[in-house]
Amino acid sequence: MTGSTTDTAMARRGSQGMGLLLLPALLLAACSAQRPITAVRARSDAAAPPSPAQQVMASLPPGNGPAVVQAIATGPVAPVAFATATVSCPAGTVLTGGGIRASIKGDGTPSPSQHFVGAFPSSSDGAAATASAGSPNSWTAIGATGAQPVPDANTMALAICDRGTPGTAAPQVVVKSTLGPFAAASSARATAVCPGGTALVGGGANAGLRKGWPPPPSLHVTASFPSDPGGNTLASGGQPSAWTAVAATGGAPLTGAATTAYALCGTRPATDRMVVKSAIGPSGAATSFSVTARCPDGSILVFGGASTGLTQRGNDPPQGLHLRGTFPSDPAGHPVDGAAATAWTAVAEAGGLLTLGARTTAFAVCSG
Repeated sequence: MTGSTTDTAMARRGSQGMGLLLLPALLLAACSAQRPITAVRARSDAAAPPSPAQQVMASLPPGNGPAVVQAIATGPVAPVAFATATVSCPAGTVLTGGGIRASIKGDGTPSPSQHFVGAFPSSSDGAAATASAGSPNSWTAIGATGAQPVPDANTMALAICDRGTPGTAAPQVVVKSTLGPFAAASSARATAVCPGGTALVGGGANAGLRKGWPPPPSLHVTASFPSDPGGNTLASGGQPSAWTAVAATGGAPLTGAATTAYALCGTRPATDRMVVKSAIGPSGAATSFSVTARCPDGSILVFGGASTGLTQRGNDPPQGLHLRGTFPSDPAGHPVDGAAATAWTAVAEAGGLLTLGARTTAFAVCSG
């Protein structure tokens, strides 16, 4: 994935069309610091139980401030399948957010069938965080396929771990779920708001069923971003105090769906600032499009998010449009591992339909 000079916008032609009635699913990620981290379980079939844990060794150099660690799960490969990656921050570090990237090994041409259904704070075994479970220290990402197989697919979980910035305490998680989406070509949104006396330090999204697994293949995430308490996007320089998640049905009606937003609420300097970059795209059927929001020179990324197809009025995103990635990156849009990030990248996919006028936005909250 590469970027241009300010709005990193790149369109790529996908290799296969996505079925008109089927769409995205979910992913998960987390963090680690000076000692090895473990990651992950991978699920390659929708009905199969999790596979035995795969071990991924990573480390962070000594230092202060946030840094990124990765875990990569192979898959999903088969149609209507899922792959899950979970990574944990080591002792002495604090989880402050994370992201997901669904891609092809070797950065090959992505498939429009790839999407995700979740990227959120979790327990070390990948269970989504709850408001009563204390401070989560792991991150989970769930990648999914629609109607088309995706040979050589990868699901990457990226977690941001704070290595002991003075005054940093483990954040509390605020969880907000809403029913839906239900009707074909509709969306649902949930917004988790940080309580008074705390500040937003990160967040995530999950789209699934209220009961049971797996989620329907047409369900997918279109936005996971820092927002105001009303679920609205903010301009550059804004101070977000909530996290908003948006999920869409695609072309198929759903029963029993739920959309969940996770806000990680703690403390962060008032000097932190948000950078927002937005561009029109993707537009052609089966195309991929990326946008990168870059931190100012001399600052590093604290957390970030992404949206595609959203407007200030909250109109439903175009049918077929979905996110394939939202993750900490370098200024060129490449995922970061073992170091601090300086940007946040959003990757959107058009699926099998034209999405004229769609807008993709990346949000980066940067240290002052």
